[in-house]
Amino acid sequence: MPFELKLKPLTREDVTIQILIEQDWTDPADHFDDEQAVKDINFRLDCGDTWAWCDVTVQASWRSFKGSAAIGSCSYTDEDEFRADSPYFDDLVTEAIKLLNESMQADLDTLARRIDWEHIGEPTPIPDDLSLLTDTSLEVWMSTIHAERREVEDRADGLAQLLPRLLRKINANYGTLLNEKVHRQSKTDTPS
Repeated sequence: MPFELKLKPLTREDVTIQILIEQDWTDPADHFDDEQAVKDINFRLDCGDTWAWCDVTVQASWRSFKGSAAIGSCSYTDEDEFRADSPYFDDLVTEAIKLLNESMQADLDTLARRIDWEHIGEPTPIPDDLSLLTDTSLEVWMSTIHAERREVEDRADGLAQLLPRLLRKINANYGTLLNEKVHRQSKTDTPS
């Protein structure tokens, strides 16, 4: 890879936070000395109240990317109480965002290793004598350039959202090369 690609880290303002719960299958009595608290938890569980004794996963997501952090053996009234009163909520959000950023960077690194960097920047050669191009051959030549451009865009599809400057550079290179070739050709065609 010709250079290292680094993502700008997502912050809490950039992500959607979702809380997922499932019943914790450990015995609440192993965590509480208060028999009444254990009875209350078991009663709520019998009534279908998962918040009575649960594992809580905090998920940070951005587009289709996700990062999660979890804690078990929780007993809260509901999600609102967990968000407001849990001493762990903010730490779980921070950890989920950290894991999301790490996962996205790892995915970007993997995708970057898949890019054919040598192919990018090697456009279809411009014919030396543009005057020899017929309408048909010009059409074929232009369609080849467009097909190569589409191929590069297709291969970079996942990175297109993250690397818009790369695509602009590819487009600029095609335009610059074509303009230089046309300019050189017009100089050689000009009678002295």
